[in-house]
Amino acid sequence: MRRLLRFLWVLGAFALVALGFLNWRKQIDAVAHDRFTHDIREMETLDARLNGEVMQSRQSLVTHYDDIVGTLGALEALHKRLRDVPKFLGPADRTEIGELVEASSKALAEKEISIETFKSENAILRNSVRFFPVGALELRDKLEAREDLEEYAHCVNELLCNILRFNTQPSNTLRTRAMQNLDALKDHTTPPGFADDIAVVVTHATTVLDIRDSVDVLTNDIVNRPTREKIDALDASYARTFQTAVRASDQRRLGLFLLAFVVMGLVSADIILALRRTAKSEREASEKLAAANVALLREKEREKELSDLKSRFVSMTSHEFRTPLSVILSSAELIEAYGERWSPAKKSDHFSRIKGAVRGMADLLDGVLVIGKADMGRLASNPAPLDVARYCRELVDTTQPTMTEAHTFDWDIQPDFGEAWVDEKLLNHILTNLLSNAVKYSPKGGVVRFDAWRENDEAVFEVEDQGIGIVDSDLERLYESFHRGSNVGHIPGTGLGLAVVKRSVDAHGGTLEVKTAEGKGTKFVVRLPIDKRVPSSPLPPSPDFAEAHPTDDPEAPPRNDR
Repeated sequence: MRRLLRFLWVLGAFALVALGFLNWRKQIDAVAHDRFTHDIREMETLDARLNGEVMQSRQSLVTHYDDIVGTLGALEALHKRLRDVPKFLGPADRTEIGELVEASSKALAEKEISIETFKSENAILRNSVRFFPVGALELRDKLEAREDLEEYAHCVNELLCNILRFNTQPSNTLRTRAMQNLDALKDHTTPPGFADDIAVVVTHATTVLDIRDSVDVLTNDIVNRPTREKIDALDASYARTFQTAVRASDQRRLGLFLLAFVVMGLVSADIILALRRTAKSEREASEKLAAANVALLREKEREKELSDLKSRFVSMTSHEFRTPLSVILSSAELIEAYGERWSPAKKSDHFSRIKGAVRGMADLLDGVLVIGKADMGRLASNPAPLDVARYCRELVDTTQPTMTEAHTFDWDIQPDFGEAWVDEKLLNHILTNLLSNAVKYSPKGGVVRFDAWRENDEAVFEVEDQGIGIVDSDLERLYESFHRGSNVGHIPGTGLGLAVVKRSVDAHGGTLEVKTAEGKGTKFVVRLPIDKRVPSSPLPPSPDFAEAHPTDDPEAPPRNDR
C-alpha cells in the first residue's frame, strides 16, 4: 500500500511540475494584452480621423494632405505591431487574430489606393474651382468693356453662375445649363485677342463638370470602405479569444490547486501510514482496551436497567400479593376454626373473599405474562369472527357492578358491526383495563362513558372519565411497565394496566390515542382493524424485559391499572 501511495504522489509531483511550467508559459501577459487592446482602439480612432480628413480635403477646408499621409502611416504602423499576436492565446486563436489583422491591413491598403487617386483628382478639381471664378470674372469684365461683345459677356457670366452653383450643389439641371453655356461660347465667333482667356475659362469649367462627380464618388468610396468593420471584427474576436484564454488560465490554476491538494493528500497519507505502522501494536492494544471498556459500560447499564426492573417488579408483586394472601390465610383459618358453627351464608362470604383474592392474583399474573410475552416477541393477534356489539354489551353488564353510587355509566354501542374478525383475548385486555382504570381513577365519581362503533374497516372504542387525569410529565412514560402517574396518591395499582393495553393494541395492528388534562379526566380512543382474517406476526421482542420475565400464555383477561 505504501509503495502504491509513494508511486502515486511522485507521479503527481511530476505532473504538478509539468502543469506549473505550462501555466507559466501560457500565463496572461497583462502588458501585452493592454498594448494589443490599446492598438485596436487606436486603429478605430485613426480610421475615423482619416475619414474626417478626407472629408475636410474634399470640402477644401484643408489645402494639404500632410494629415492624411500621417494618419495612413500611423495605421500601417499599428497593423505592423498587431501582427505580433499575444502568445498567451491558443494556436487556433492566434491564427484567427492574425488572419483578421491581415484582412484589416488589406482593407487599409485598398483604401490607401483610393485615397491616392482622390488626392490627384481632388487637387485638379480644387485648382479648377480656385482659378475658374478668377478667369471668368476677368474675361467677363473685359468683354463688357466693349459694347459689341455684351452678348458674349452675358454668356460668360451665365457660365460662371451655373458652374459655381453646380460646384456647391450639383444637379443634372445645373450641369445641363452649364453645358449649354459652354456650347454657346463655342458657337460664337471668338473675338480677337480673347482666345487664350476663353480657352482657360472653358478648360476649367469642363474640368469642374467632369471631375466633380468622380471626386464625390471617390470620397464616398473612401468613407464607406469596410475598414471599420474589419477593425470591429478584430476587436470582437480578440475579446472573445482573450476571455477563452482567461478561462483556460483559471482552469489551469484550478487544476494546479487540485493536483497540489491531491499530492499533499497522498504525501500525508503516506506519512500517516508510516506513523500507523510504527504505532500499530499500541493502537491495537488501545482499541482492545476501549472495546472492553465500552462492553463493560454497556453491561453495567444493562445490569442496572435489569436491576431497576426487577426491583420494581419485586416491590410491586410483594405489595400486591401480600394483601390477597393475607385475606386467603385469614379466611382459611377462620373457616378451619369456626366452620362447623358458621351458617352457610357466612361460609359463602369467606369463600367469596378467597375467590376474589385468587382472581386478583391471577389477573396480576396474567398482566405480567402478557407484557413478558409481548416483550419477548411472542404476543400475536389471532382474529376470529366475533359479535362485537354483543361482547361490548356483556362487558357493560360486567363493569356496572364495580361502580359506586357516585359514578354514572353512559354507553353507546352500535347495534350491528357486520362481519368482524377480532382477537377476543386481546380485546378483553384492552377494554377491561381501560374501563377498570376509568372507574378506579375517578374516586369522586362522575360520568364514565363507553362508546363503540364501526368506521369503514375499523372498530373504534372510546373510554372517557372525569377523574384525576394524567400529568403532562407522565405522558412520555405512560405505557412503561410498573410506572404509575405522579398524581395517583393513595389509589392502589400496579402500573401494568396501560402497558398491557398498549401491547395488546400493537399486537392487534391498531392505534391508541389519549386526550387528557390534569384534574379534568382522560379519554382513550382505540382503533382496531376488524377485516384481517390472517394471524399477525409477533411484535419485535424487547430483550431486557424478556430476559427478566419468562412468559406463559395468559388464560384470563387482566384487570390492571395505570
